[in-house]
Amino acid sequence: MERKKIETKHVLFIFIVQTILATLFSLVTIFLQNKELAVLLNYGFSQLALAIAVLFIVQMQRLDFFDAVPIKKRKINWLILALMPIIAVALLAQNTLLLSGFAVLMESLNIELNVPFPDLTKNAGVFIGAIILIGIVPPIVEEIYFRGVVLSAIKNRGMVYAVLVNATVFALAHMNVAQLVHQFIVGALLAYIVLKTDNIWYAIAIHMTNNIIGVLLILSEWYSSLADMSKTSIITMVIMMVVGFVVLVGCLILFRRLSEKDAEKAAEEKKSKESDRQDLLQTEEKLSQIYGLDSGYKEVLYTGTNKEDPAEEDKIIDKALDNLKKKPSKLVDISILAICLFCTLIMIISMVVTSVVANMPIDFFE
Repeated sequence: MERKKIETKHVLFIFIVQTILATLFSLVTIFLQNKELAVLLNYGFSQLALAIAVLFIVQMQRLDFFDAVPIKKRKINWLILALMPIIAVALLAQNTLLLSGFAVLMESLNIELNVPFPDLTKNAGVFIGAIILIGIVPPIVEEIYFRGVVLSAIKNRGMVYAVLVNATVFALAHMNVAQLVHQFIVGALLAYIVLKTDNIWYAIAIHMTNNIIGVLLILSEWYSSLADMSKTSIITMVIMMVVGFVVLVGCLILFRRLSEKDAEKAAEEKKSKESDRQDLLQTEEKLSQIYGLDSGYKEVLYTGTNKEDPAEEDKIIDKALDNLKKKPSKLVDISILAICLFCTLIMIISMVVTSVVANMPIDFFE
């Protein structure tokens, strides 16, 4: 049976299943007395729930996973890959002032930004667990979902729409107000890179670098001191922002040139294959005229196997072209909107509850 293309309704189905599973898995951590273990397991359970949800919906709906997720048999341009960690560092440097300023703004509004994170100084096990469950696993699982499943379902609406909507879903789905803007910028950049290269490995490289550095920076007293928003800290972060922006722009310009060269090379290879195909057809026609070959031999000569039909192959190509030409009738997709609204609502409720609890008198529960 032919597998179907992923649509936005499938994105919503996966989100619903992931939310249910993650909630059920998190119940286990309620009974744990070890706070660090509980936090790490919550990160791990969230990724496990997402992976199970993707696989479950793909199998149940008979979806074409590898058509949606550009991960299999993709050529790696090592120069582009080398740029990805540099881009990740530049993004962090550029957005540090934004992150700190946003945290101060929320604090001035008496909104608590209590994001659970394990104490990395406890022992080596906690540190290694954080590197694996926060630094390594999420970039792989989340990129498969956000830059694979989600992006494939909306990319036919155009690059600008796909990049902005993908970044919005990515930022809101984390339900982390403190990093909302940073995650939107990162999500937009990752979506752009995947659309330009049709290769998810580059996005995974950036995401993984970002997360691992984020874990390591928790241990940095210097980086933590920037949040005090002193004059020295602000000047430092402004310099970081300017340098990060310049480096980021330079890397993106180089990335665009390299990706365009790859695209030109791929187009030439495709043109060469098409030329070979035309030569083969002409040869087949000449042989047919001279020797009167039957249709069975023509089929073998054309495809290399008597189990494939050239006419059927042309139909598949025509169908793909028709799908590309189709324009969605609605600007706002209900499935994507439902995900965004749900995530926004949960964030608001979480902020309100956290702020109320934080402002309660100490003896309230006594």
